[in-house]
Amino acid sequence: MIVPRTRFTKNVPRPMRLVGPTGTAMVRKAQDGEPLIQRVNPTVNPDLLQYEAAYERNAWVFRAIVAKAANIGEVPLKVVRVEADGTEKPDTSDAGKAVLNLIQRPNSSMAGNDLIEAIVICKNVRQALVWLSWGTPEQGPRDYLQKMPRPPQNIFLLPAHKTFAKYSGNRLLGWQVRDTATFIPAAQVIQICNYNPREPYRGMPPISPAFQSADSDYALEIHHANFFENGMKLSGLLSIESDVSEEKRRRIEAAIEAMTGVGNAHTILALDAKATFQSFTAEQKDMDFKNLAEKHRDKIGSSFGVPRFIFGDPIDANRNTAEVSRRMFWIDTLLPEMGDIEDQLNEKLVKPYYGVDLRLRFDRSQIEALSENRTEFAAAFNQLATGLALLMDNSKLASPVITSSEARSILIEHFGLNIPNEQPSIENNGA
Repeated sequence: MIVPRTRFTKNVPRPMRLVGPTGTAMVRKAQDGEPLIQRVNPTVNPDLLQYEAAYERNAWVFRAIVAKAANIGEVPLKVVRVEADGTEKPDTSDAGKAVLNLIQRPNSSMAGNDLIEAIVICKNVRQALVWLSWGTPEQGPRDYLQKMPRPPQNIFLLPAHKTFAKYSGNRLLGWQVRDTATFIPAAQVIQICNYNPREPYRGMPPISPAFQSADSDYALEIHHANFFENGMKLSGLLSIESDVSEEKRRRIEAAIEAMTGVGNAHTILALDAKATFQSFTAEQKDMDFKNLAEKHRDKIGSSFGVPRFIFGDPIDANRNTAEVSRRMFWIDTLLPEMGDIEDQLNEKLVKPYYGVDLRLRFDRSQIEALSENRTEFAAAFNQLATGLALLMDNSKLASPVITSSEARSILIEHFGLNIPNEQPSIENNGA
């Protein structure tokens, strides 16, 4: 089981190692004031804290998730109405405005892009559990045991690491918040996550396959910190051929302990004539930290779908490669994630409470990284439209190659345009 472990050196808590023995660490002081480590049973299952710890303590994981959340959060949202033929048109109804107001001000502590960014962060760390609440923002989260007939008044995100699903057979009953009496029925929670074939109610975040690399990378950071903190504190075997009194043993230990710290680095250790010291530690240069760190970063980036350029790696970067990396980041990673969020919010929030013909959409036309797509679209459309006009021109052709109806079908098929049917003229009606 992967659990957190807390290290303590003297009176200063050391950073938390993400892998360690079962249980959490607490400090208690002995009579002489020296700290002792005591393992106690955790109040919350430590396994549920592993992903959050990686997000908090690993720079690459943090950067990957924040890059996704910040970029998606900057894309404006709009409400569209689905017509009978499946096309979508902008909506300006009161219901459309109400759902946008709720998303932009979901509760008393969130506003603007906060909700969308929080959903992306939770989805990438574990899963996003969006709680539809019918209490006032001042009242905070409340527990209603049935689906309400009116739209929710506010939206909260449940702490996924402290929340577990309760179900009977294959039927999900709701979500229980650990160590509290709070139970939220399934109808009031929108689960947004990557599907987990083993446990569908827990999700499968990108951090899961990246966790081992994140943990190993964090171990490298701890190793570096210990190296500089301990300085020339010797790790090895001290051998003395003759018997050593307890007083002399304490003096030797005190002398070695006095050499701890960056300020005491490169201090010379003098031993008695028949004493030898054998170091068990590897040199920094022998551990190839640079390549290890790069491999960890690449594996973490691959799991999250984040290219090296987004991490700030300038290798082989120029304007063209930077634009391609940013564009592929949007196409391969961010747009599908935005689609997942749209689908869940529309099915569980917009359609049941605001209208079956309304949809919440990210305004993809405002994504700067995809502006090149729009330029290519305009050029291709202009060329095709010019060609179709020539093929229908009676003045230059003995007979039109294609009809206007056929041209309309081509534009709809290749560009998805909503072109109305030709309306017959008055002269044709009287013919």
